[in-house]
Amino acid sequence: MRTQSLVALFLIASVSAQASFVVDAGSGPGSQFNDIQAAVLAVPSGSVLVVRAGSYSPVLIDGKGLTILCDAGAVIAPPTFLANGPFLTVRNTQPS
Repeated sequence: MRTQSLVALFLIASVSAQASFVVDAGSGPGSQFNDIQAAVLAVPSGSVLVVRAGSYSPVLIDGKGLTILCDAGAVIAPPTFLANGPFLTVRNTQPS
């Protein structure tokens, strides 16, 4: 039990030490981006994107390591014409 707590604490500390950016389709308070793809292209590798509820276009992450977290209750829905295609594509990244 104690080992699990230490591992969880380490993981939380690792994520919180990275630069975080907020993506909000409605451009709400405290957000830096209103589109996930724009954020992916603009932020440095190792960043954390916190995505608020909203409707977003497909995302391609190419050659960059990012963490994408959704707020509790977030519903991310691609346009209906993409219902059968991938919403997120990740390529050319390192194992870490």
